Amino acid sequence: MTKAALNSESIAQLFHDAHTVRQWTSAPVDPDIVQRAYDEAKWAPTAFNANPIRLIRVTSPEARATVAQLASKGNKNSVESAPVLLLAAYDTNFIDGMEHMGSSEYVVNMLREADWAPDLAPANAWIQLGYMIISLRAQGLDVHPMSGANMEGLNQAFLADSSWKTFMMICAGHGDPEGISPRLGRLSFEEASKTV
Repeated sequence: MTKAALNSESIAQLFHDAHTVRQWTSAPVDPDIVQRAYDEAKWAPTAFNANPIRLIRVTSPEARATVAQLASKGNKNSVESAPVLLLAAYDTNFIDGMEHMGSSEYVVNMLREADWAPDLAPANAWIQLGYMIISLRAQGLDVHPMSGANMEGLNQAFLADSSWKTFMMICAGHGDPEGISPRLGRLSFEEASKTV
């Protein structure tokens, strides 16, 4: 099936012109935007169509203060001020929901017995998180993904006795242009690839 390519403006919004933002404006963010972004990102291509990513929406001042306390020093300001704060987690029991989503009994039983199946949860949650970031950008938001935090502390604070395990924090909103640093370089295709 041949599909039309996105126009250059759309590609720029998702990639070239998208910067990590650490300062935010007071512009309001539609509270439903996270659900819309998830409803797009959930279609990310994952192994066996697994859906291990889980999102914790941090909305109360008390919860945000806890996240800020457990975030690294360089991430505290963004955590405290971003209009949207999410914790991304993966569910170690992700197999339990696969039959409900249409996976065959054969696939579900195979995964329950496979010693490599636990690795699918974080690996595929990372794929889904990448799609979530792109989806938030597609909704018109700036994004600041952060791994600098005491993840075990976040698990204890919000997910004790749960099969969910935090692996990333996401701030989103409308970035303040004054807080955007010049873009640093990236490896060229020639430096980052090999032909065999």
